[in-house]
Amino acid sequence: MIVISHAGDIAGDAGVTSKPAKDPFIDRYGKKPDQTKFTVFLVEDDSMDRNIILQTLQRSPFVHNVHWFDSGDRMLRHFVHEGYYSGTLIHHIPTLILLDVKLPGTDGMEILKRLKENPLTSDIPVVMVTGDMSNQTAAAAFKLKANAYVNKPLHLDRIHEVMFTGWSWPVTPPLTGL
Repeated sequence: MIVISHAGDIAGDAGVTSKPAKDPFIDRYGKKPDQTKFTVFLVEDDSMDRNIILQTLQRSPFVHNVHWFDSGDRMLRHFVHEGYYSGTLIHHIPTLILLDVKLPGTDGMEILKRLKENPLTSDIPVVMVTGDMSNQTAAAAFKLKANAYVNKPLHLDRIHEVMFTGWSWPVTPPLTGL
């Protein structure tokens, strides 16, 4: 946790007052980040990309836990307690899912669709992570209610931006004209 305090006047410096320290998160995102630490599910099959993303997440003071899966199918089984995960309790509901678009087995777009259709997982923010920045793929991801679409390699500033602006994204468009 980051605590920023303001001490007020400094003894011995008559007439000098200190200003509150600037908060870089308020300056950048317009609000203070939630003090809750993030639990991130990373779904990435490529070991090199996965290691880069994991190293990036480890540098974040806001990420408490990262669970990675090498396929979307394994992550889904984690939620529904199938296969290896049967008989287990889910101790970590993620606050954010980073989901690769191209995965072995069921691709990331189908996994996204299943996550958003399931009432147990539909509210979890999902960020599609890819090397493919085509407008068609991005449009398809947003149609399936992805919360963001980011290019590899991920940078810490971009991850923080996604984390702290993500909670204000509408998963469905707001009602207008009422």
